[in-house]
Amino acid sequence: MAHPHDHDHDGDDYFGATERTPLVGNASSAANNTPPASRRRPLAHLRGASIASIASSLKVPTAHKPSTIILILAANIFFAASSGALQQMAATRIFEDVFCRQYYADKTEFQLGDPIDERMCKEDEIQSRLAFLFAVSISIDAIVGCLSALPWGAAADRIGRKTVLVFCLAGFTMQIMWMMVVGWFSDTIPAEFYWLSSLTLLCGGGNAAAGACIGSMVSDILPELERSVAFMQIHVASSVGNLLAPAIASIMMVSLGPWPVMFVSLAVMATCSVTVLFVPETLQSKAQPDDAGALTLQDHAAQAVQELRNLLAIMKDPTICVVLAVFLLSLPPYLSTYQFLLQFVSKRYHIPIAETGFVQSTYGIAHIVVVLAFLPWLTKFVLRPSTPRFLRIENKHKRDLVLGRWSYAMTIVGSLILAVSPNLTGFTAGLLVMSFGAGADSMIKSTASALVAPDQTSRLFSLMAVMGIGSMLWTSPMLAGLFSLGMHLDGRNGGSGPWIGLPYLGVAASTTLMLVLVCFVRAPSERKASTVEAGEEGVDVQTSSSSNSENEQRS
Repeated sequence: MAHPHDHDHDGDDYFGATERTPLVGNASSAANNTPPASRRRPLAHLRGASIASIASSLKVPTAHKPSTIILILAANIFFAASSGALQQMAATRIFEDVFCRQYYADKTEFQLGDPIDERMCKEDEIQSRLAFLFAVSISIDAIVGCLSALPWGAAADRIGRKTVLVFCLAGFTMQIMWMMVVGWFSDTIPAEFYWLSSLTLLCGGGNAAAGACIGSMVSDILPELERSVAFMQIHVASSVGNLLAPAIASIMMVSLGPWPVMFVSLAVMATCSVTVLFVPETLQSKAQPDDAGALTLQDHAAQAVQELRNLLAIMKDPTICVVLAVFLLSLPPYLSTYQFLLQFVSKRYHIPIAETGFVQSTYGIAHIVVVLAFLPWLTKFVLRPSTPRFLRIENKHKRDLVLGRWSYAMTIVGSLILAVSPNLTGFTAGLLVMSFGAGADSMIKSTASALVAPDQTSRLFSLMAVMGIGSMLWTSPMLAGLFSLGMHLDGRNGGSGPWIGLPYLGVAASTTLMLVLVCFVRAPSERKASTVEAGEEGVDVQTSSSSNSENEQRS
C-alpha cells in the first residue's frame, strides 16, 4: 500500500528530486502569440478537460492563499499516510487469518468458516507465506510505479498537477478496495490475487507521481526561499500520520477486529481524493510554440537518448558511483520498521498483531524527535568553535559526511539489538537506538550534491531515486527470505532460538556495507564547495527568473 514516505529518503529533496526538476525534461519556451489552429499540438484543445475544470463547473470552492493551499496539501498527506498505516496493520491480520484457515483446513477437519484463535496462527509455514505475500507485493508496487511515473509526470505538465494527484489518490483507493475484495472472498479468490492490487497504481502513477505533483504544486505557488518550510511541513505531516495511525489501529483492532480498521482506511483515502479538489490547479496555461506540432517520435527518442547520456556523464566520477551504490542498499532499515515489523514482533514475542502498533508508534515518536530536534542541534553543535576538539568538524561538507557515517553506525548497532533481543523491552530499546540513524541518507545526499555542478544536481537526485526503486525490488524478498530461513533453523532446534532474528542481521549487514562504501567517499574541499555554492546561487537566480515563464517545476 502506498503511503507518503516519512523516512529521510524523502526529507531533503522530497521524493527524489530538487525544486527545479521538471517532471519530464525542459519545456520549450512559450510563443508570444497563440499559433494557428492548424499548427497546434494534436489534442491540445483537450487540455482544459481536466479534474480542475470539472470541479470548476461543479462550483467546488477552492483556496487561493498559498498558506491555505499548503495546509490542505499537508492535511491530505497526513490522512493518506494514516490510511496507509491503518491498512498495513489490518491487512496483516486479515491475511494471516486467511492463511491460518487454509493451513488447518488442509491438515485437520477444520471448516474455513469456523472461528480460530490468533495464537494458533503463528506456525512457521503460515508466517512464511504471509511474509512473502507482502514482500512480492512491495516489489511489484515498485515496478509498476517505476513504469507509470514518467507518463503520469508528462500528463501533470499538460493536464495539471491537481488532476494527476486526484488520479493518484483514486489509484490508492482502488488498491485498498481490491485488497479488501481478496480478503473478504478468500474462500473463492486465491490470496495471491492480492498482488494484482499493484496494477491499480497504473491509475495516477503511485507514490512517485504523487510526490512529484505535490512538490510541483509547492514550487508553482511559492518563491524558492519559502519552499523549504513548506516541504518540512509536508514531511512532518507524513511523519505524524505514520506515527499516530498504528496506535489508533491497535486501539480499534483490540475491540473491533481488523475489518473496521480496513473500512476506515478506505474511507480516509477516498476522502483525500475529494478534499484535494479544494486546491486550485497550479499549472499555468501556456501558448504552444509554433514548432510544437513538428515534434515526432524520433525527436522524443533523441531527447531521451541525450538525457540518458547526461545521466551517464555524471557516473564518470567514481565517488558518485559509490554514492549510487549506497542508495541501492538503502531501504532495509526503512522497510524493516514498517509492515514487516508488525509480523515479526507478533511472531517472535507472541503478542497479537493488534498490539504491535504501539511498538511501531514508539519508533515513530523517536524518529520525529531525532529528525526535528536532535539532528538540527547536532549539526550546529559540531561546527561551534567551543565544541571539544575531538567532536568538532571543520566545515559543513565534512560535517554531513561524518554525521552520515555516525548515523549508519547507529543503525547497525540498533539492528543488532533487534536481532538478538530476547524480549519486547530489549527490542523497543533497539528501535530507539536505530532511530538515531534517521538522517544518514539525507547527509549523504547533501555531500553528493556538493560533488557535482549545480546544473547536474537534478540528474543526480533522479539517479538516486532510481537506485531507491532498485533497492525496493530486493529488500522485501530479502527480509521475507531471512525470516523464513530463521524460523526453519529455529524449528530444527525445537522451535525456539536466536535464528529468527536473521532479518535484522541482514539489515545490519547491508548497512555495514553502506558504511564501508561511504568510508571511500571524500568530502569536497572548502574551496571547491564554496565555488560550487557560488555557481549554484547564480543558477538559482537564473532559474527563478525563468520559472515565472515556464512554471513547469517539480520538487
